Amino acid sequence: MGENYYVPEGSHESFHPVLNVIDSECIKVNETKVHPLTAPSLIFSDVINLPSTTEISKKGQFQIDKGQKAHLSRVYPFTGKCYYRRRFSLPEDMTSKGLKLILERTKFTAIYFDGVLVSESYETLIPQEHILSRNATAGEHEILIAVDNHLTEYKDFPACLYNGHQFTEHTQTNWNGIMGRIYLESCQGIYEANFRLKNTGTLQNYSIEAIVDYTGATGKAEFTVDIKELGISEAYQIVLQEGKNYFDFELQLPETVHVWDEFHTNLYEVSFGITKDQVGLISQRLRTGFLKVMTKGRKILVNDKKIFLRGTIDCAIYPLTGAAPMTKEEWLKIFNRMKEYGLNHYRFHSWCPPEGAFMAADELGIYLQIELPFFAAAFTGEEGNSKEGLVTKYIYDQAVKVIDTYGNHPSFLMFAIGNEMTGELEAFDKVLAHLKTIRSDILYSQGSNNFLETPVYGTEDQYWITMRTAMGGNNIRASFSHGDLPLGHIQGLERLGTNISYENALLEVNLPIISHEIGQYETYPDINEVEKYTGVTRSTALELWKEKIKEKGRIDKCGDYLKYSGALAARCYQEDIEAIIRTEGMSGFQLLSLQDFPGQGTALIGILNSFLEEKGVVSPEEFRRFCDARVLFAKLPYYTYLEGDIIPIEAGIFNYGEASMPDSGFKISLMVEGAEISNVIKDVTAPTGQLTKLPIVELIVPKLNGPAAATILLTYRDLIKEYPVWLYPSVTKGNKDAYITSELNAAALSKLEEGKNVVLFSDSLPDSIEAGFTTDFWSYPMFKSICESKNRKPAPGTMGLVIDNTHKALELFPTEKFASWQWQQIITKAKPVILDKEEEYQLIVEVIDNFERGHTLGLLYEKKYKNGTLLVCTADLPKHLEVPEIRQLYFSILNYV
Repeated sequence: MGENYYVPEGSHESFHPVLNVIDSECIKVNETKVHPLTAPSLIFSDVINLPSTTEISKKGQFQIDKGQKAHLSRVYPFTGKCYYRRRFSLPEDMTSKGLKLILERTKFTAIYFDGVLVSESYETLIPQEHILSRNATAGEHEILIAVDNHLTEYKDFPACLYNGHQFTEHTQTNWNGIMGRIYLESCQGIYEANFRLKNTGTLQNYSIEAIVDYTGATGKAEFTVDIKELGISEAYQIVLQEGKNYFDFELQLPETVHVWDEFHTNLYEVSFGITKDQVGLISQRLRTGFLKVMTKGRKILVNDKKIFLRGTIDCAIYPLTGAAPMTKEEWLKIFNRMKEYGLNHYRFHSWCPPEGAFMAADELGIYLQIELPFFAAAFTGEEGNSKEGLVTKYIYDQAVKVIDTYGNHPSFLMFAIGNEMTGELEAFDKVLAHLKTIRSDILYSQGSNNFLETPVYGTEDQYWITMRTAMGGNNIRASFSHGDLPLGHIQGLERLGTNISYENALLEVNLPIISHEIGQYETYPDINEVEKYTGVTRSTALELWKEKIKEKGRIDKCGDYLKYSGALAARCYQEDIEAIIRTEGMSGFQLLSLQDFPGQGTALIGILNSFLEEKGVVSPEEFRRFCDARVLFAKLPYYTYLEGDIIPIEAGIFNYGEASMPDSGFKISLMVEGAEISNVIKDVTAPTGQLTKLPIVELIVPKLNGPAAATILLTYRDLIKEYPVWLYPSVTKGNKDAYITSELNAAALSKLEEGKNVVLFSDSLPDSIEAGFTTDFWSYPMFKSICESKNRKPAPGTMGLVIDNTHKALELFPTEKFASWQWQQIITKAKPVILDKEEEYQLIVEVIDNFERGHTLGLLYEKKYKNGTLLVCTADLPKHLEVPEIRQLYFSILNYV
């Protein structure tokens, strides 16, 4: 609907004023607060169509921060007061009753009805309800809404909330406007009502709590509950008194009720009503599902069945609108996208979504975790008007309101106070104990990865989200920043296989454990993505990077950098997830995230881009091979073997699907050079809600005609899983005539003068840098700065390889075009050379640098030198010939020379 709006001059980051300067504060007329902007002679000269934000509607100055690299830049930034006015006619059937205005989502507001200040609200997480009149009259009226998003101007708003994703510039921005549903509601004596429908321990037993704010004469009334699909129609006699009324009723569901979970999204319409003197005072309809939630040891149970949370997090990244979607239809698209990748869980990182998100999750069977907008804030429990006291007030007030507003949704499974908070553990415990008295059918936690440097959970925590279970160790994910040592196993120097799991990290813990923000493997940017920012934000960081790479004349390489860094990132995500699902006792994980994060230094860590579009990294079908309700897995000691080696394979079935999988043969095969070496384990049953681990099977690597890329293939019923392995001859011959050196000394130069070929193996050449096997963690510039502030060594910052796998130097070293597992030992022993100033060289294996530095890095390259040819390998392979893959690459290079 079209709404007039006006912004006074002097507002923060102000628009050009539409009118002359007007005092934005109220003046008193006959002791009633009247706003000068409501004067009849005042004309608002612009119009905005609500729901919207000032930025979506392009109201204000076009102003982009071209130098912004930390996060997206707003196109029409505005912080301050904006006034929205609407005149309307109230029909007769809404008169002589109370009149409420509901704004589903906005910022701090002051509401003027016919020129008089009637209501103020500081609600930003739940809908605002404003009583305009308790005895409305028919005819023409005017509403003026003052929306102020300069929130720290208000004494009850803790400034630390600006770090949370409800408000931060790094994600959805701190917009001004009114979003979602905007409507008037007539009231008949009841102006506020909250109905809690709560499970009380069994699938059939529920309670109904009604909290009703009543204005009128004390008297008898009737409270009704109807669930027509279940044949339930209950009436309870109550007495309504002036003010707040509290009622509590028992509700018994029939045996025929169908429960709600991720596989069965059974929803019922529940109607509540209160009638007094044969007049209906209030009626509400609720679409909900029935379920029982509890924990048992390290497991979460829904309807007495163990579940496993395969989750991602939502950081409110909506770059086209700068504000979260409000409709169920929009959220259905988002959650269906998540389900394509095998996910059943969604964590809202330091923010609370609107009603539409809960409705969509109810329909699709997505388990939600909601958080208050705290990110890295301290909570001590201190009361009063100090900074800490404001935090305490906010937590107690807003936690209850969020739970009351959205707690009837079956998808609302979990609640946490915030993200990576610190403070006093006892203060968190006290809050959780209080929340359990309000709703005991939601699971509560102090927060996500709270006390991250000294991991600890409280006595009231019902689950624990953490990245490690002990101070300085016991990791339960595969990758970390160099500012959060120790690193994960996938980032280490040890030779990798698929045999890592985290049982030892769980030994001292007896509540469900969820691995915090796993992954964070950055991919190279898509150079065309900057063109997609056509809405309220611009990715100025990517624009700056694109210009930088153009200046270096390397724009043509960006497609390969994205493709091959992405291919490696996908392999890393698989190992990160599988290490968790093959761990007995884990309850789930939360990715950070399936989607890129364009803030905090520009962290392109998603399988999907910021617009939830595929980046070509890995298809949904491939992703579900290792991330789904049912997954096969195998523990392998290594990825590389010699002919005659025995490969011990401990396979297993991760089954958290709808049902158990009955007897069937489990086949394990080694596929090599067109041949199959296999073993079948007969009569395997995989019960739901657990891991089924199979006996170790040993397969022997056959006699080879040469080095081979092979596959370990697992099949069980309709499931399939493949692991790449590389097999090498036990004896490898190289070119004995090649001249090998570790430095360009006089002898090597002499050989080159003679026109000979020289091979240089060295990890200590000038202008060389450290390399890492995995792609860079999160964002190189952000964590480089953090490491420097802690006097720690920054991460290598590299992002995989681009490999010319048709080059003769790699003829005896089977490889794809990206860095797969057989390169891990080579890269960790390499220091690639910066080739930015080199000329006339041929790259055979290039290390991809992060886009902040943008170097050309050579791991294996050749160039004409004097009269000969110099082949440079920046990994000192001769020192490590006991490692099969290193020895094979070494002899492949010599064979070429």
